[in-house]
Amino acid sequence: MVNIVSGFGEPCGRALTSHKLVERVAFTGGPKLPDI
Repeated sequence: MVNIVSGFGEPCGRALTSHKLVERVAFTGGPKLPDI
């Protein structure tokens, strides 16, 4: 399954990673992705 979620950094990330039904989060992108 692929879901694309757009939003602003911390608020969006917190909502995704703290929801009890979310088992895994993965990011894809270029070499600057770890700096985001």
